[in-house]
Amino acid sequence: MQVEKLAEALGAEVRGVDLSQPIAPKFFAQIRAAWLEHMVLRFRGQKLTDPQLLVFSRNFGELDPPGPNPLGRP
Repeated sequence: MQVEKLAEALGAEVRGVDLSQPIAPKFFAQIRAAWLEHMVLRFRGQKLTDPQLLVFSRNFGELDPPGPNPLGRP
């Protein structure tokens, strides 16, 4: 896994990780450290289902419930 700084102010690109698969704790620790340092992370080329995105996102803490959906679907 590589983390490359994108700009002086904020942002980094994370490469070499497949977010659709479970992430080993040591790699998630690197992702979290990059997030704390750069504030914005870009993961290119990821193909995640909604459930996979939820699993990854829950690594950062409790998620807020979604707002109203104009299409009436969850």
